[in-house]
Amino acid sequence: MRYEQELFVQKAPYLQWLIDEENRQDELSCRKEKDIDSRAGRQTGKQVCTLPFLSCLDKVSDIVKETIALDNTVLYLFVKRDGVLSQDACLIISKPFIENKQVVFVYADEDYRGSLQELYNIEQGDFQEDITRQYRIKDTESYRGEPWLKPDFSPDTLESFFYIGSVFAIRGDKLSKGIEQYGKEISLYKLIYVMLMEEIASPQAIVHIPKVLYTNNTLAESQELCGIGEIKKQSSFQGSGKVSVIIPSKDHPKMLQTCLTSMIHYTNYSDYELIVVDNGSSEENKTEIGRLLDAIQRENPSLAIQYLYEKMQFNFSRMCNKGAKAASGEYLLFLNDDIEVLNTPQGRNWLENMLEYACRSHVGAVGAKLYYPPQSKVEGPYQIQHVGITNMGIGPAHKLAGVEDRGNLYHGHNLVNYDMIAVTAACMLVKRIVFERVGSFCEELAVAYNDVEFCFRLYEAGFYNVQVNDAVLFHHESFSRGQDIEPEKQVRLCQEKEKLYYMHPQLQGNDPFYHPHLVQYKKDVEYHLEYLFLCDKPVKPQSPLKKQGLVMRKKYDKWLKYHSNLEHNKVDIGKRIWSKIYWRRIGDGLSMMHIDSITYEGTFAIITGWYVLQKYNNACLDTKLWLIRLTRDKMYFHSYEFEFMPQLREDVAALFENEENRTKHKQTTHVKLAGIHLIVDTSKLMEGTYMVGVLTKNGRKRFAAFQEYRDSELLTVRKITDESVQYGE
Repeated sequence: MRYEQELFVQKAPYLQWLIDEENRQDELSCRKEKDIDSRAGRQTGKQVCTLPFLSCLDKVSDIVKETIALDNTVLYLFVKRDGVLSQDACLIISKPFIENKQVVFVYADEDYRGSLQELYNIEQGDFQEDITRQYRIKDTESYRGEPWLKPDFSPDTLESFFYIGSVFAIRGDKLSKGIEQYGKEISLYKLIYVMLMEEIASPQAIVHIPKVLYTNNTLAESQELCGIGEIKKQSSFQGSGKVSVIIPSKDHPKMLQTCLTSMIHYTNYSDYELIVVDNGSSEENKTEIGRLLDAIQRENPSLAIQYLYEKMQFNFSRMCNKGAKAASGEYLLFLNDDIEVLNTPQGRNWLENMLEYACRSHVGAVGAKLYYPPQSKVEGPYQIQHVGITNMGIGPAHKLAGVEDRGNLYHGHNLVNYDMIAVTAACMLVKRIVFERVGSFCEELAVAYNDVEFCFRLYEAGFYNVQVNDAVLFHHESFSRGQDIEPEKQVRLCQEKEKLYYMHPQLQGNDPFYHPHLVQYKKDVEYHLEYLFLCDKPVKPQSPLKKQGLVMRKKYDKWLKYHSNLEHNKVDIGKRIWSKIYWRRIGDGLSMMHIDSITYEGTFAIITGWYVLQKYNNACLDTKLWLIRLTRDKMYFHSYEFEFMPQLREDVAALFENEENRTKHKQTTHVKLAGIHLIVDTSKLMEGTYMVGVLTKNGRKRFAAFQEYRDSELLTVRKITDESVQYGE
C-alpha cells in the first residue's frame, strides 16, 4: 500500500499538494484571522456583490444589467459560470481591498476538474479505492488538476489574451467610473483592459492572489486563450526610428556572414545600422571580417557599417557597451553573431514586431522567440531555445528550452507575447533613452547573467520587459553542448550569480511574472507545479561511513576489474553490471543500474538514473545509494551513503513491461519508482572522483551495482582556490 500511495502521488502531485496546503493552515489561527477580517469588513462597510459571466467577450450590459444599481462602496466579484469558487474565496479576495484603499482590482488562480484519466492519464482501476477516495471533489467522481498559476499584473500579456481568467473583483467606484466612461456595450475584456492600463503607473492597485480560488468544470477550456486578438495593439510606433544593431563577434567570419546576410536579405524593416564589436580576432579572421563588411557595404551603399576592433579579454558586457557608445540609433539591438533570420513571412517581420513594443513608454527590454536550427531540411515544429527568462529559486532559467514549439504550452507561453522578468541579450531590443537612463550592462558580469542583471534594473526602474513571440529567429547555439562541468567555470558561474543577487537581493528567488508555486528548486524547462518529493530536495552528505566506507584497496580493485568489463545500458543485452557485497557472490546479473547524467548547478551535483533488481518485488527492498571515492594512492577509499528516495520513471517500467521483455521479466515487479534523483552538496564532499553505487537488501540477501567506469558517469569534486568576489558600491 505504501508503494501504491507514493506511486499515485508522483503521478498526480497536484492532488497531494492541495491536501498539504490545507493541512498547513492551523485551524485555530484561521478562525482568528476570519474573525478579524469579519470585524474589519463590518467596520468598513464592505459588501460583496457577485456578477456571473459566460466569457470575457460578453458585453458589459449582459453582466451589469439595468436592474443593478452600482454602489461605489461595494466590491463587485466577477465569477465565470460553469465553475465553483473555493469556500473562502470571497473572504480572501476581499482582504486586499480592506487592508489597502489603493487597491482597485484583485484576481486569483484557478484549476480544472476532470477524471483521473483526463487529468493525469491514470486509468480507472489502476489504484485501489482506498487510495483515490480522499483526493476526489466532495460528492463527485471528479478530481482537480491542470492548475493555472498566473503572473502578477502583466499589461502586455493582458493585451495578448485575457489571462485574468475566471474570478476577479473590482472596487465599486472604479467599475462605476469605467462604465460611465466607456459605456456598457464594450466587452468585459476591453473594459478591464482599459481600466487596468490606467493603473499601470500604480502597480500596487492591482493585486494577484497566488491561491487557487476557482475550479472550472470544463477541462477543454484549459487550452483556450480567451479573447486572443480582441485587443488591437495600442502602439504609437509608426514605422520609423533608427535601430543600431550591435553584434559582438570574434573569430567567427562564416557565422557572422550568415547572420548579416540573412538580416539584410530577409528583414523587412530597413532603417538600421550595423556595428560589429570584435575583441581580438586573429589577423586572418580580422581580414576576412573586413572583406565581408566591405562586400556588404558595396551591395548596400546606404547602409551604415562600423567595425570596432580592439584586443581585450572577453567581456560581453563591455563589448555591448562599446557598441552602444558608437551607436547613433534611437533603438539599440544587441544581437549574437550566431543569430539567423528566417526567410518566412513571420520571420521577415521580426524587427517590426519587436519595435511595436520597444517604442512603448512602459516597456524596457524586448526579446524574440529563438529556435535551435533544425537538424534536417524539414520545416518545423522547431525546438525552442528561448521564450523569455524566469527567475527560479535555483537562479535564472530559460523555460521551454529544448521543447518542440507545438500546441499551446502553459497558457500560450510559446504563442503570444508575455511580460517576463528578463529576456536574453542574444537578441534584445531597447530604446536608447531607456538604456541610458538605467545604465549600461554591468561589466563586472563578463560572461553570464549580464542580460538578466540589466533586465532586473529595468524592472526595478518600473519598466516591463516583454517576450515577443511574434518575432522568430534561429539561434545557432549548440543544442548538444551540455553543461560546463569544468570546476573553474563552475566557480566563475557561481560567483557571477552571487554578484547578480548581491546587486538585487530582493529578487533572489522572486519573480513577479513566474508563480511562486511553479517549479523553483530543480531543473525543469516546463511550467510544472513545485511539489518537492524527497528525491527533489538537496541533501548534505553524512560523514564517511566508519565500517563499509573504509574498504580494503586490494579487494576494491577486484570489484573495479570485474565491473569495468560489463555493460548495463539496455535490458535486452544480457550483460549487466552486478556485484557482490561483503565479497560474497549472491546472484547472476540481477542488479541493473543506469546513470543517465551527472550535471552541476553551482556547488550542487544532480545525479539522475535508475536501479532495478530483477526477479524481485522492488517495492520491498531496502536500498541505499553510495558515492564511492576512487583513489589509487591509498589503501582505503571513502564512501558516502544516502537513503534511496524513489522517483517515478515510466520509461524504465516500459522496458520491463513491453511484449518482448514481459515474459523474461515477469518476476520483476513494482519498478515504476525505480528512478535515481540525488542532489548532493559537493562542497561537503572530500576532493576526488566518485563512482555511483547502489546497495540493496532483501531479507538476508545483499546485492550491489555500480555504473560503468567512464569519465562521463563519474562525479568529480575539486576544491578550487579562488579569491572571494569583492563587491564594491
